[in-house]
Amino acid sequence: MTDPEGSAADGGSRGPGRPQEPPPPTEYEPRPETGGIPATEAETESGTGGPADAGRGDTSRLPPPLRARFRLRELLRRPERPDQAAVYRVLDDTGSHVVKWYDRGRAGNPRVREILSTRQLPNVVWLTETGRIGGHPYEVAPSYGDTDLAQYLRDHPGPADPRLVRAVVTQLHAALTAVHGLGIVHRDVSPANIVLGSLDPADPELTLVDFSIAEYAPEERLADRDAWAGTPLYLSPQAVARRQVIHPQADWWALGMIVAELAGGRHPIRHSHSGYVDLELSSGPPDLSLVTDPRLLPLCRGLLTRDPDRRWGSAQVAEWLAGGSPPVAPADWPSPAAPDGRDVRAFPFMGQEFTDPVRLGMAFDGYWRQMERALAHGRGRGAFTDWLRQFLAAPRYDQAARDELAALIELLQRRPGPATLVRLLSWFAPPLEPAFRGEPVDPAHGLADLAARAEHDQRALAIVEDLAGHEILPLLDARPGGEGLAGIHRDWQAARRRWQPGVEALCAEFPALRRRIRDHPELTARDGRLTAQLLHIAAAPERCRDVLDDHVTRRLRSLPEPVDWYRWLTGDRRDPLRLLLADRLAGLAEEESHRSRADRLREHEARRMDAAAAWLGVQELPATLGWAVGGAGAVTLPWIFLVGLADVANLAPQTTVVTAWGYAVPAAAATFALELWAAYRVGYLFYHPENSLAGLVIRQAGRAARPVLRHRVLGTLAVAAVVGLLLATLVLAAWAWPAGTVLAVAWWTWRRHRAWPLRRPGAPAGPTLGNRPASPTGETP
Repeated sequence: MTDPEGSAADGGSRGPGRPQEPPPPTEYEPRPETGGIPATEAETESGTGGPADAGRGDTSRLPPPLRARFRLRELLRRPERPDQAAVYRVLDDTGSHVVKWYDRGRAGNPRVREILSTRQLPNVVWLTETGRIGGHPYEVAPSYGDTDLAQYLRDHPGPADPRLVRAVVTQLHAALTAVHGLGIVHRDVSPANIVLGSLDPADPELTLVDFSIAEYAPEERLADRDAWAGTPLYLSPQAVARRQVIHPQADWWALGMIVAELAGGRHPIRHSHSGYVDLELSSGPPDLSLVTDPRLLPLCRGLLTRDPDRRWGSAQVAEWLAGGSPPVAPADWPSPAAPDGRDVRAFPFMGQEFTDPVRLGMAFDGYWRQMERALAHGRGRGAFTDWLRQFLAAPRYDQAARDELAALIELLQRRPGPATLVRLLSWFAPPLEPAFRGEPVDPAHGLADLAARAEHDQRALAIVEDLAGHEILPLLDARPGGEGLAGIHRDWQAARRRWQPGVEALCAEFPALRRRIRDHPELTARDGRLTAQLLHIAAAPERCRDVLDDHVTRRLRSLPEPVDWYRWLTGDRRDPLRLLLADRLAGLAEEESHRSRADRLREHEARRMDAAAAWLGVQELPATLGWAVGGAGAVTLPWIFLVGLADVANLAPQTTVVTAWGYAVPAAAATFALELWAAYRVGYLFYHPENSLAGLVIRQAGRAARPVLRHRVLGTLAVAAVVGLLLATLVLAAWAWPAGTVLAVAWWTWRRHRAWPLRRPGAPAGPTLGNRPASPTGETP
């Protein structure tokens, strides 16, 4: 739980239609026309907005002079802007304290700080120490508790305990009476600035803190600048004017809002945006229908009287606390009268009766879906258009407004679309800020934030698709704060038209990508998330370009191998559409890069293995060639031996022997040549014994020897028969064995040649260790 003094944030402005929460206090003065954050003095002088730490150094740590005296217990807030204070919870020997360190010139009124540091007031923060560090003011106060009234309300929804309500009134009455008596106007009395020292409803020990925008104003006066300060939901009607009135009555109005919020279970104003609060306050008194306690209702009415001269103050609240009933002023805003003098008929919506178009427009804007449902059917639209006709001649509207109303009544004869509903809301409440379906779409931040959320939020995505399908942004351009939405709409439509040609240009440059991109439907302009991203680019082109450029840069650095088409696509970093396409295709580029790296590594490994195989082949070449010579000799020596035997023993005619020798010599040479070539072609790894003549002879001799050895008589007869056949063949046809041997070896060499790839430039000389081809027999060796 953070200290309440460290919870001050950005003024509590939120988009319309969001859940009600008590906003945090403000320490700056937002521009009244936008509810935004003004440029600080430093930013105005330099023209740029520096970091929040500028001038104060590292605000995540205590200022150096305080480090020796205090132990940092918790950093409650590190400033996001120079106008915010750095807030720390610290400890020393006396207990727990809160240190606030302001930027130069941001510590508030010096007279107020002087009073709060010299006087201990009831239920008011006491500044035990003030000073400057490096020219930047700081202050030290006791830590009064770990929670504030705003957090208590969030943790305890619904109407508060009546004892707590009375205790809040009693203790804040004491605090406000004391500070007003010394000429101080707090200007930001809100639940976030009320610290709870106890969770006992009967005695919460309240302390009013955060006097950073308080003023010393013994007499009523106007603010020095055309700006307002404070938390929107707790500002009085005089405080939301362009020139704020600084007077104690504004703090009593804020007390009335706090009491109404406690008693009713929610804030009387349903919206928290400053523009909506202004509309609520200008259209009539706050809604107190949830305040049912008969004793609290007059208190709320007295404190929330619009006329500050008739509003309750310290004396009336003291009388109420004593059991009295001071008089309450009558309502300040009666119902508007119709042209014929009769009261305007009421239109029912969400359990309430509306007579004022401004109030109904605000309710419609906050409950968009219920508005669509109410106007979806002919009967409901008929009753609504009859109610609208009351204002066709109302003097409060000029002729242009009447003409627009007549056109809207005509459009409402059929079910209205989103554009018609936007026009209707703009007519109802012209000061409404640009919003659609309860989401802010202002060009400064709202539209870009909506587009960013649409990538993961279905509701935001549906809103973006409606904006794409209808001319809504140009209609919202006319609302306060919507200037520039029409231009964003044009840029968005232009980006959607450019998207597909950009994809086609990439495919034309790299045709191989076309089929792969066709499998990515998210690259089409019909994809809702792509539409949202294009809207984001149109709304915040520079910010999106920087973010996409960062994504693309990191992706390029992470790719293990360069991808030509991705490098081409990211070549122009000025075009956010190309960067978006690159971001969407990053996965494809990464996949291709990893595949290229894997291919390169495989090729490198194959070359390495080929080199190793070649080296081993050189080392094993003599042995391989030796097996080739042995195999060739094994098939040629038998018939060479027989020819010699026939020659020596005169077993054949001399002419036959001469003819046999004539065939034997070239046949033997051819056999040796073929086998040596086959050995070199196949390589040492796969040549012997599977694909060599020597292996074949050994295998076949082994098969033939087994039956010969098993049956020796029959085997001897078989061998004699073979020798006799060889001799007979030699006598009858001396060329048969040499020619048959050459043909058989040639045929088998051809088969072995077919089993290995043809040698060509760049191809390995034989099979490699990493990729073994099938053997000539069709089996993998």
